[in-house]
Amino acid sequence: MSDIFTVYLNIFGTTPHLISLVSALLALLVGFLLLRSRFNFFEVLIIDLLVCQIGNFTYEVYYTFFSNLLLLCLFDAIMLFGLLNVTCSLNKKRRFIQPSGWTLVSTAIFLIHCYALYSTGWFSAAQMWRLGTGPDPHNLLWAVTKLFAFVVPITILQRQRLEVRLNDK
Repeated sequence: MSDIFTVYLNIFGTTPHLISLVSALLALLVGFLLLRSRFNFFEVLIIDLLVCQIGNFTYEVYYTFFSNLLLLCLFDAIMLFGLLNVTCSLNKKRRFIQPSGWTLVSTAIFLIHCYALYSTGWFSAAQMWRLGTGPDPHNLLWAVTKLFAFVVPITILQRQRLEVRLNDK
């Protein structure tokens, strides 16, 4: 329990883990705000959690693959496939997905950051950290990559068009 407080709730020294937690919460909040006028509370909650978990599991598949955790990678890939299947099935009835130009831009930024993690040797450092022989490799590059893992799915949510009608008098 003390690890939760030292890693996620370290207010005086911002850690990348805190940035990751804040980005996940912001993604949930933005998704909620985008969907709240079209669906009831529980539908918004389910759709929002599904979409945010797609981003999380996309990152996890990438992380476990390059960290040579292949069994965990297989599990994450199955979970990602299941989440995508449920989301697409739900979208057929509710129509909440509409990719935009921001989807392409944020996906490109996410992929560039994933490549940067790979090319800087971050996965080797993370493996040494997991084994207890190296320092914590979680840095700003990792936090930004994790942020965009949550941003990409939020950009596919359909936005409400605001129509302003003026009364002719």
